[in-house]
Amino acid sequence: MFEAKFLLPFEASLISAMARVAPRQMYMEEQTLDFGLPTYVGRLPYPDQIFSSHVFATLLEPPWQAPVPQYGAPLKLLEGQARTAGAAPWVGEVGGPPGASGNAWIAREMDELDSYRLGWAYWDWDEGGSWAFVKHPSRLRLVARAYPRTTPGRLTSLAYDPSTGQLAVGVAGPTGGRPLVVEVPHFLTHFSVTSSLAGSPPAYHLDLATHLLTIDLPAVTGSFTVRIHFS
Repeated sequence: MFEAKFLLPFEASLISAMARVAPRQMYMEEQTLDFGLPTYVGRLPYPDQIFSSHVFATLLEPPWQAPVPQYGAPLKLLEGQARTAGAAPWVGEVGGPPGASGNAWIAREMDELDSYRLGWAYWDWDEGGSWAFVKHPSRLRLVARAYPRTTPGRLTSLAYDPSTGQLAVGVAGPTGGRPLVVEVPHFLTHFSVTSSLAGSPPAYHLDLATHLLTIDLPAVTGSFTVRIHFS
């Protein structure tokens, strides 16, 4: 009732006012903390929308601290709700408890989010507290990972392994000869690039000022995989 009668009309009014000032901005609408449960979703007739959800299923709901993240149901729910809203799905808050078990949780969590090709934000809760990166610097390498900023054609798969330093990006053409651009954390500086395409490995260039890796690809209509091996 709250979302249908109050939240959605408020968001529509707010976005309408903002669009008159900044018509080219992205707009993010957010549902209630879901705990894996659906919420009311309505369509707002604006381009460049993002539908955000906090995904803490099995972490903050009983049974407390399940041994592994079980995000399949809430992530599929998020994708369906974003489609109804006419927006791109995005996970606005993920995280995990301190300690080695928390790091293992985070690593599995990141893998599952990658499997859905979803963007996300990590909740560095309580800047000096028990979840904060300053207390767990090793966690930064799990969360600050290489990822594609722009892909030619359609992104079909995404997998990053922080233990081996390999990013695998699946793409389906047509690519139009456009490059694959990858965001690279500053601590990843040595790498090689291979692809499943026939012929020589693709040419690439890393801009050290922006930490953007540009990989030149030929015009392709089929599916292929690009692998970036970091060391």
